[in-house]
Amino acid sequence: MRTAYRVMLAAAAMQLCTAASALAQNYSGVYSGTYTASQAPGQHSVTLTFSQTGTTMDGKYATSTGVAGTCSGTLSGNTAYLYCHNTTSSCPGDYQGPYTFSASGVTWTYTGYDCLGYEEGKGVAYKLARRSRVRARH
Repeated sequence: MRTAYRVMLAAAAMQLCTAASALAQNYSGVYSGTYTASQAPGQHSVTLTFSQTGTTMDGKYATSTGVAGTCSGTLSGNTAYLYCHNTTSSCPGDYQGPYTFSASGVTWTYTGYDCLGYEEGKGVAYKLARRSRVRARH
């Protein structure tokens, strides 16, 4: 009986450690990748910058089609539900969708409206490594 109890305690402790490490994950950083848009056929380049504080996610994006904007939302596990606003004055719009993060990147789908009408698409981007600074000695 004691052995079974100890095994159960060990298993519970491992689950708590795993849950704590998942909560401690921070997805802040710069991501680079591609996306599709129903109103602009083909794949397009995108750079995204995310900032996470607890479960709050904020972001900025800029695309090869000249569209840029901001996003905000809430993180649940490794998925952020973001609402994005296209700040490009020639074609403003609003989009929403889930962004699913991993240690190496993010995938997403979105729907919304802009000056071209209904828009939907998906994308994938990889987190860029932080460059370390090396100080030169004089």
